[in-house]
Amino acid sequence: IADQDGPKVADKFYEYLSGAGGDDGSQGIISIDHSARALHYAVQSLRSEGVPLQRWVPFIHLGQ
Repeated sequence: IADQDGPKVADKFYEYLSGAGGDDGSQGIISIDHSARALHYAVQSLRSEGVPLQRWVPFIHLGQ
């Protein structure tokens, strides 16, 4: 994972979990119920910046 990608992914991940990036109306409340979607949202932000595959593919979700 590239040094510059980790903080970007973390910011977008928690942005989504806190409701700012999602559409569930729970802005400001952290919910782990959508952690896989939050990671997808974060990785999509890297991809939209043109980050190559080798840099975004290591971000995976394990669990339910």
